[in-house]
Amino acid sequence: MTTALIFNNNHYLHNDPSSERRYKGRGPFNDERKERIDELRKELKARYVFENPTINVLKEERLPTLEELTRVHDPKYLEELEFLSYLEEATEDPPSRKFFEEKEGTYFTEHTYTAALSAAGASIELAEHVARNSGTNGFALVRPPGHHTRKDKAAGFCFLNNVALAARAVQALGIERVFIFDFDVHHGDGTESIFENDRSVFYCSTHQHGTDKEGDLLYPGTGAATNGNKFIKNIPLRAGIGNETYEDLVRKEVLPTIKKYKPGIILVSAGFDLHRDDPVKEIPTKVTATGFRKTTRMLLDTAADVCDGKLVYFLEGGYNTRALSKSVYACINELSSTKTLYQTPEETTDLAHRV
Repeated sequence: MTTALIFNNNHYLHNDPSSERRYKGRGPFNDERKERIDELRKELKARYVFENPTINVLKEERLPTLEELTRVHDPKYLEELEFLSYLEEATEDPPSRKFFEEKEGTYFTEHTYTAALSAAGASIELAEHVARNSGTNGFALVRPPGHHTRKDKAAGFCFLNNVALAARAVQALGIERVFIFDFDVHHGDGTESIFENDRSVFYCSTHQHGTDKEGDLLYPGTGAATNGNKFIKNIPLRAGIGNETYEDLVRKEVLPTIKKYKPGIILVSAGFDLHRDDPVKEIPTKVTATGFRKTTRMLLDTAADVCDGKLVYFLEGGYNTRALSKSVYACINELSSTKTLYQTPEETTDLAHRV
């Protein structure tokens, strides 16, 4: 088994200036910032992941074509993003500041669309690579994320729907049925809306749902357990869920659904804001890198049974950079079958206590 990784190397172009101030201790910030990938890459390098012979780091070769983009997104929406990029660069008080003001803290700069295009292109490239090569899985380490983006609307830090674009790309290669599993703590309302009338893509999500103490809906306010669609499965999470409970949920609810659907490939919207230490989630959880590692092993085994091991992860949320880095590392080690060389921090602590 070979694990392919890909980065969109110009992700840093999309960065809120206030993020830099807060990161250096000087003011407010936005959680979706360039340090997410910077710190993750440092962690993987420090752990010698790039020297692992089972790891293949793909070069980011291209941006998506208009044909690829319009398989998912409305052409008018794409034109709007391109026009806003021009206005950001050309005017002192660009209208996009108002345009994105109501989109849950989503910021936009003159470079955002370029970064989003490169994330989408890298996601498509990786998915096509796995689809074409037997015995291969992968992880797209890209930003900005995508699963809140609808056909014609940006939201929740997202501008282009990376996993949806990847799904259409592998279908263009001949894979008829695609299963998308989304474990971001926030429901992937964009992905669900794109495929809600399409039986060739099954969307399954575990996420927070309900209201807070003030009675306000937990973001994004969608994802109820029942919706009458046989090809969408939403699984709201209970507050306080931990590793064992989450692993049991995946084992009993997600894996049988994959096996019944029999996809040609499994795509995963990997949102690590489900982690215990993440600051963006609105429910308490106890899930750690160990839980992500074990669910990755379950998905790998299931992929081996139903679709020749074709499994691709796409980075979505995860805003505590340390928790994100450790969790992604755990998943990559499992994907590349080097789990015997890896212990999560909490497993190492447990062993120390036993000595």
